[in-house]
Amino acid sequence: MITAHRFFIDYEKEEKWLDAQSQKGLHLKKAIPFYYQFEEGVPEKYTYRLVLLPKDRKEYLEFLASTGVEIVAIFILWAYVRKKEEERPFELYSDSTSKIAYLCKILFLYSFVFILNVASSILNFVVSTSVWTGLINASASLIMLIAMVQVYTRIRALQNEREIFHK
Repeated sequence: MITAHRFFIDYEKEEKWLDAQSQKGLHLKKAIPFYYQFEEGVPEKYTYRLVLLPKDRKEYLEFLASTGVEIVAIFILWAYVRKKEEERPFELYSDSTSKIAYLCKILFLYSFVFILNVASSILNFVVSTSVWTGLINASASLIMLIAMVQVYTRIRALQNEREIFHK
């Protein structure tokens, strides 16, 4: 087993990095934030996707497995899935409406985490004697804000694209 430590704000960049690792013969076995565990093997072309799991996660994961998608790792609300690269691209959401709805769910989750960190940083600065804890929460808030802007930008681009094709 080989481990790697990486920090990603953009989940699409994380997916591309995982794709590149599989082409080097490193296949994901375990993933938690900033920590990845790979098994060495034959270089293969996999397409990885990070999936925000819906409420009916068991049924959704069973559906994905029935379509040939391999569930590699699950961390709280996220699943790391992969499929061998084929002629058609591996997309979980094929039309702009479903992509926008999915991205809105991600944006909602990021917004929730952002608000929690802002509130925690304010409480830590005002109530706590430890400024460091407040700085950690403020830093996490900034990271979440960057992630929110990236997701919002993708949503707006898809909305604009959809408007062009529906005119």
